[in-house]
Amino acid sequence: FFDSGKKEVSMTLYIMRHGQTVWNAKGIIQGRRQGRLSKEGIRQTQLQAEKFKNVHVDMIFVSPLMRTVQTANIMNAFHHVKVVKDERIIEVEQGLFTGQKKQNVKVGRGERYLNAKKYGMESVEEIYKRCYDFLQDLRENYKDKTVLAVTHGIITDCLCKLCTNFVISKEVSQGFDNAEIRKFEI
Repeated sequence: FFDSGKKEVSMTLYIMRHGQTVWNAKGIIQGRRQGRLSKEGIRQTQLQAEKFKNVHVDMIFVSPLMRTVQTANIMNAFHHVKVVKDERIIEVEQGLFTGQKKQNVKVGRGERYLNAKKYGMESVEEIYKRCYDFLQDLRENYKDKTVLAVTHGIITDCLCKLCTNFVISKEVSQGFDNAEIRKFEI
């Protein structure tokens, strides 16, 4: 994705998934609903903030949904930097699966994404396009900076794949635990 033959690092990017929400704990698909952090999610995020407090951060980008904004605000308690909401890293539109318990959904994740429009969902191509645009913008406008991006499970997976030149497939996964942070040099 970003490999131009040079191994020069232009910026440091930390990607973080929001802390646990009430719906995460109940196994409910949130999509773009405005879920809030659970008590456990607040605790998880506070622990991460404490571990992360000595890491220099120039700016925080966040999905505009409440659970990510709460997470970013807790993380920013030690940094006091600008927090910018960015629609490109908002949660994936889950269409008619939003609000359903995962255990009750009879359609497999792979089929859901292969037939995204049928279910009112966002396609894998749309997800990767907006993640790509977000990373391109960071790369062009935040050289020599350290950025924290607070987002959602599937978006963290897509950003990671783009940052590490993984093969992009029609299947998306949710590789981050709640409040997990990973570092990338791009």
